[in-house]
Amino acid sequence: IRAVFTPTITLVELQTLLDEAQLRIVSGPTEAGVYSLASSSALSVSASLALLRRHSTVRFAEETLQDPETGERR
Repeated sequence: IRAVFTPTITLVELQTLLDEAQLRIVSGPTEAGVYSLASSSALSVSASLALLRRHSTVRFAEETLQDPETGERR
């Protein structure tokens, strides 16, 4: 998952949101503020996306392709 959060999100808010969506940061943020996220549980990517998109601090969240090296969906 690639995600962009509002600039006003705090680290505590971000961690709480990631915990709720059962995601972890793989990389980021980039200069454009984009984070790469991956699942930290058996929760589906679709369910994690739905949880992210419900929050006003999430500006953008989309599923990306499967990582060819690890086979992990991001």
